[in-house]
This record gives sequence, structure tokens and C-alpha cells, in this order.
Amino acid sequence: MVIVYGTGYYGRVQAIPGVGYVATRFAHIYYVPLLPLQSYLVVRESWWAPKEGVKIGPSLLSVFVAWLRAAMVIAGLALYFGLISHRLEPALVGGGLFLLAGLLLGSYKLPGIGRASFRRACKLVERAGLGPRALVAVGLAYGELTPEEASARLLLLEDRGSAPADASDDACDLPARPFVLDGQPLPTRTAGAIKFACPHCRRVSKVTVELRGRVGRCTDCRQLLRVPAPPERARQAA
Repeated sequence: MVIVYGTGYYGRVQAIPGVGYVATRFAHIYYVPLLPLQSYLVVRESWWAPKEGVKIGPSLLSVFVAWLRAAMVIAGLALYFGLISHRLEPALVGGGLFLLAGLLLGSYKLPGIGRASFRRACKLVERAGLGPRALVAVGLAYGELTPEEASARLLLLEDRGSAPADASDDACDLPARPFVLDGQPLPTRTAGAIKFACPHCRRVSKVTVELRGRVGRCTDCRQLLRVPAPPERARQAA
């Protein structure tokens, strides 16, 4: 009797668009994950090369999902063999397989499980040490940064070279700080807001569209700047 064993990645969860996903390396027997060894942020994979991952510490979600998916596959096989051996009714097997398929698909698609939230994606990228450019890519992928804002942040990183990044340059430092007008910080709202970068220090601010064209001070560098007009798509949405 041949015993198949080894290690492999299981429990794929919290995918980050353009970056990767979380998975755990397990010791397995017959490809059933048994013993979790280490969780990774998998940043590269292909059919012809091994996966490349960065250690991020144990992910209980990944471990739990790996065991849950394995249990669902085993349950599905048990239902199938029960059907062909005439020990289970076809209606029972069909309903059970339909339920298991829905649960299995949901484990890949549910928010927070199949796809990481923006905040969680930022924490994973920071924990993996992928650097500020990866954080900018995350902000762009989740729509928290416009292409113009992402380009401005990347240019700022290039200008600084090897200098340590300031916390205010973090693409995940949201919401943006309020704009100061007449000495008072202005409250913002998500709908109908203009998001723009200071031309002096590149700090991102938000104001309501009613303040376009007004002059105020950046909360970081205290320089005067004028609120730009919203992009065409924002005006149409408003």
C-alpha cells in the first residue's frame, strides 16, 4: 500500500487584488491537511513553479477554513459512495451535495473570508514587509486612491529614495485628514466629497463639493491651497 504524504498550501483566504492571498502550509496525508506548519501571504504562483510566500505568522482563519473545506470534500465523497452503494436515497444525496457545494463556494466568496477588507489588506501587506509601494497598490486596487493620487505617492517615494517613509504617506491612513478653512477643520462626508493631494507635501484631504474653488490651509504643511474642481465622474454622480 502506497501512502501519499507531504506538505502543501491549503486554506486560501483573504485575497488581496494585485498582491496575493493568505494560505497555510500543512503536513498532509493523501492531500488531506492535518498539521498546520506556517501561514503565508502568497505573492506569486504559477502552474510550472512553486508558490512564493512571505511568512506572516499563524492565521487561525486560514487553518480553520482549510480543515472545514477538507471536511466538506470528505462529506461529499461519503454521500457519493452512499449513493452508489444504495445505502442513501438520491434525494438526500442531492440535497446534501447541493448544500456542501454552496458552503464550499461561500468559503471562497464571502467578504472577509474570500477577499480581505481594505484595512485587513493593509495590515497583511505591512506584516509581510512588502513596503510602501505595495500599500499604494492596495489603495489603488480598493478604490481608496485615484490613479492620480497613486502616481503622486509613488513619485514622492522615488524622490525620498531610501529615506524612511512618513506615516502620513501610508495609503491606508484613511480617512484623509480634514481640510482647514478659516482656522476650523471641516467635517467631510463620503458621498459628494472631493479628495485631493496638497501640491506642497502631497497630504490627501477631503472636502465637500460645495467648497470647490475655496482657499484653505493644509493640515500638514500649513501652506495655502485652493480646492480643485471634482473629477467629471464625481460631478456626474453628484
